[in-house]
Amino acid sequence: FEFFSTDVSNKAVKEFLWENASGNVQFNFVVVQVGSTLHFYLLGDTTAVSGQKKSFTVDLTTYKVAGSPVLDDIEVSYAVGLNYLFVAHPYMEPIYIKYNPETDDLTTTQITLEIPERLKGAYTEYDYAYREVMNYLTLNNRKIVKTPD
Repeated sequence: FEFFSTDVSNKAVKEFLWENASGNVQFNFVVVQVGSTLHFYLLGDTTAVSGQKKSFTVDLTTYKVAGSPVLDDIEVSYAVGLNYLFVAHPYMEPIYIKYNPETDDLTTTQITLEIPERLKGAYTEYDYAYREVMNYLTLNNRKIVKTPD
């Protein structure tokens, strides 16, 4: 498919297929990270993906950890669970995204993780949160403290 017109030099570009967004098989998106922005393309049976770019985006800098470097040149990690899209990045707070087909819009929520008392001091809050989210996304063996409603 074809990107919208934008300069992608020195920017991370990573795509992901988000199937059954909102629990409905009619809503499958190609999610494309270009630098610090996520773009969404609706997949249809007969229409080219490039023509199905949605008007909504997610600005990842909203969730950037204070004092961290720019987000543009490092790829995010994606995962899907219970029809939500989970997004993690080394320099941002982890988030989950919910698609609402009735309003044709997204709701983005920051995931709040807590450091167990026994590990305080061993990790900064940010290092621990990123490690835990990555474990959850890749191994699905950790519990997120604040779960999607």
